[in-house]
Amino acid sequence: MKILFINLERSLFEALPHPKHGLAPLDLGSAMQAATQAGHQVEFIETGTGLINLDTLLQQVERHPAEMVVVKPDFESVHFASTIAASARPSERKVIWFGPPASHSHAWLLERVPESLVAVNETDRVIAELAEALRLGRSIYDVAGLAYLKDGSVVRTEARPLEQNIDSLPMPRHDLLIDQGYNFHYPLNPKGRLKMGYLLGSRGCPYSCTFCSEVERASFGKRYRMHSPERIAFEMGELNQLGATGLYFEDDLFAIDKKRFLELTDAIEGSRGDISWCAQVRAGDIDDEIAQAMARAGCASVACGIESGSNRVLELLRKATNVEAMTSGVKALKNAGIDLV
Repeated sequence: MKILFINLERSLFEALPHPKHGLAPLDLGSAMQAATQAGHQVEFIETGTGLINLDTLLQQVERHPAEMVVVKPDFESVHFASTIAASARPSERKVIWFGPPASHSHAWLLERVPESLVAVNETDRVIAELAEALRLGRSIYDVAGLAYLKDGSVVRTEARPLEQNIDSLPMPRHDLLIDQGYNFHYPLNPKGRLKMGYLLGSRGCPYSCTFCSEVERASFGKRYRMHSPERIAFEMGELNQLGATGLYFEDDLFAIDKKRFLELTDAIEGSRGDISWCAQVRAGDIDDEIAQAMARAGCASVACGIESGSNRVLELLRKATNVEAMTSGVKALKNAGIDLV
């Protein structure tokens, strides 16, 4: 089966008010890998890097021979679903909305594109299983993790449990993602021209900060699940082989488990090649040992959500940290030569 995957970004429809990172859709990449491993033909269109405009996209989608079209919209582009659906032809082939914003807005999407389906929650394997059901002539409604419209009402198939051993999930199709020209604005120290790779080392977050996105939380859950250091080192090695000189860990929370984190930095120190990398961390989770290990493993910068210099405000935000812990972590990072953003 031919499957077309599309990462749909707001920049396709309107000018952005300020520069932003172009993050690779790693969940879509994992779904593409699962479909590839199941024997299906996969193609990918990235709309967020300025290499394609809306008219060209609509023409390509309409003419594409794919039997299934999978669209991952970001938060803003969800509202343009009907525009994309007109070219995707959901009455003639399967159109599936994918990713956290689509999962969160599944009822809204189905009301506007009633012939379509929505993959809900953690969806790495949903597309491959759906394609297999179609190939074998089985009912697609036996596939867990789907939402659809029946007699005007939203129906959901059996809930798909979160994968506890995330090493068992397919590694993203980095070969389809790495040459898309994603912009990255945080400090890195690449050798030669910057070519970005992206990696997800963990899923979930156990904290309950009041400002956090319930959309992301609903997709990956509160339980913190980690890839093994060996899996991450292997994936980083593959990105190095594909020519990546910079890497961004898309984890919401990168350094929560000190023992695991030190094992990880040891593992990637010997596999990263010349890759310079950046990650998101909570400053209060960092000490001198962690910071020095990060620097040795090639970390050039980290994104820290400080939020406030007031312990009272941090308590109101339910950050589960304090100014003193964050100050100590920031000092450790600076002493290790790691930039903060």
